[in-house]
Amino acid sequence: MRRTNRGNLSANYFIVFGPKSGIGVAPANPCGLALPALAGLLAEITKRSISMTDQTRTWLMRGVAALALLVVGGVAGWMMHGPGDDVAKISFYKDWRLACPANTDQKGACELATDVVDQKSNQRIAQITVSRESDKSDAKVMVVSVPLTVFIPAGLGVQIGKAAAQTYQYSTCIPSGCIVMVPVDDKMFAALSGAPSVTFSVQTDRGTTINIPVQMGGYDIASKRYTQNEAKRHSWWQRLWS
Repeated sequence: MRRTNRGNLSANYFIVFGPKSGIGVAPANPCGLALPALAGLLAEITKRSISMTDQTRTWLMRGVAALALLVVGGVAGWMMHGPGDDVAKISFYKDWRLACPANTDQKGACELATDVVDQKSNQRIAQITVSRESDKSDAKVMVVSVPLTVFIPAGLGVQIGKAAAQTYQYSTCIPSGCIVMVPVDDKMFAALSGAPSVTFSVQTDRGTTINIPVQMGGYDIASKRYTQNEAKRHSWWQRLWS
């Protein structure tokens, strides 16, 4: 390609020598722009491309850094909490105890429990447990076991704080005692946590009514730990960060 100096062609056209087309004339600036303006446009396009590339690179770097922090935090959480959660645990809170199976035992459930012991004979006269009703339900149930000498038709009276007593029927009797299963909804679960006292009443086969006071020391904290542990046992995200 050779540039000509003849007439007006020197500023705006090139003479082209091609092996197939022979000699021809082509515009030096196809867009019709002055060369300084064209150069400025190209510079602006290049500048914007570099700017967009830098911005994209910045966002990508931030995303990678956030993902790295998440992975590192997850590994750290697993290292600190994971292995220790795969064993059964029993914790004591004054009058109450909390027993939880290993997190790998998905059919098991945490259980709150306490015993009522006669001060004179040192014999257990009632045992109370609170846990999930089954592995397929979040509903809770209180299981109360009392001596075999109770009068079955009278049922078991349960009074929480100053609320009116409610009567529940016995479901079965086994060699260790007669069993009452009391459904525990969220309202009762919360009431037990703040109750100053809980009293069970039974009637003997001789017609005598006996009141059994249940010590609630530590139940408030134990019930909170129960809720936390149950949530953690059934959520890998909770186990990772708690």
